[in-house]
Amino acid sequence: MKINVSQLLNEAIGSIREYAVDEELESGDVRITGTVKLIRIDKGLCVSAKMSTDTQCTCSRCLKEFGQRIGVAFEEEAFHSNDGPAGGQSEAPEIDDKRILNLTEALEQYLYLAVPVKPVCREDCQGICPQCGADLNETKCVCDHKARDSPWAEMLKMAVSDRPDSRVN
Repeated sequence: MKINVSQLLNEAIGSIREYAVDEELESGDVRITGTVKLIRIDKGLCVSAKMSTDTQCTCSRCLKEFGQRIGVAFEEEAFHSNDGPAGGQSEAPEIDDKRILNLTEALEQYLYLAVPVKPVCREDCQGICPQCGADLNETKCVCDHKARDSPWAEMLKMAVSDRPDSRVN
């Protein structure tokens, strides 16, 4: 996602531009919608963005694919590639020599962080049976779900009986 900021960089400090965004990222597989607000600061721009995208996720309970909307909001400072902190070695968005602000990398990083670790298709998802793999949202499982002794039960008893505080004097 690239924005030409040459006119804004020639304006006074405090000048503001807002842009509506509805485009695909350069990778071509993610469609982004939202707004970007740019504020002219001393050595560059303050970028304030609110973006969202739809993505396909796999439910961590029932293992079915479902669509999920992911939203991000971030604020970053963007400097000319030669003027930024550490001489352009930062991870912040940069303004290139043609005065183009490239937000693609920053936006992708924020989107990756916003993806849930354990997405669920719905809050009341029952998941799958651990024994037969039946989808418990669609059918009732007939497996025997009695609590079984752990194969480690005897070892756990020995570990507890060997503690000094468990002995009777």
